[in-house]
Amino acid sequence: MTHYPRTDPVVIAAVLSPDLQHVLLGRQAGFPAGMYSCLAGFLDPCETVEEGVRREVMEEAGVAVGAVQVVQTQPWPVSRGAYAQIMIGCIAVATSDVTSEEGGMGVDGDAMRLELPSIVVDEAELETAAWVPVAEAAEALDQGAAMVGLPRPPRKTENAGTSDGASAGANASAGAESAES
Repeated sequence: MTHYPRTDPVVIAAVLSPDLQHVLLGRQAGFPAGMYSCLAGFLDPCETVEEGVRREVMEEAGVAVGAVQVVQTQPWPVSRGAYAQIMIGCIAVATSDVTSEEGGMGVDGDAMRLELPSIVVDEAELETAAWVPVAEAAEALDQGAAMVGLPRPPRKTENAGTSDGASAGANASAGAESAES
């Protein structure tokens, strides 16, 4: 009898800010000190890769995502369950409809700038999440440096589904999630 082992699809996405200058990183409580990751999670049955990225990022960090592009896949034979995984690596771009009167020009000639989308972390999924400048993230990868000291964004509690009222400036925080959520 032939046996075809189960393989679960997992999406992991480098989510860029609307201006492409920041990347959304997250952190699970069980991660080693200073470790952050792109957000990731299992695909639901009958869900496309693009839908899965959008759902996972919204569930974990409260950030809406528009464009999603698959970049590469990788087998992931070691998981906490008895099944292998296929990691589907993507790049995505967050959406934002919030503007301010700093930088750029709007349609009517007024100065405008896209703000970083607010982050509201689901504590059942992540310890923290943040928008990190792409240059800083690239430097950390190059140097193997840990990113620490980032402010925490507002929290969405498991029971109430509300924010804890952290300051508005907290939307520039960072965090991670692995496919093991």
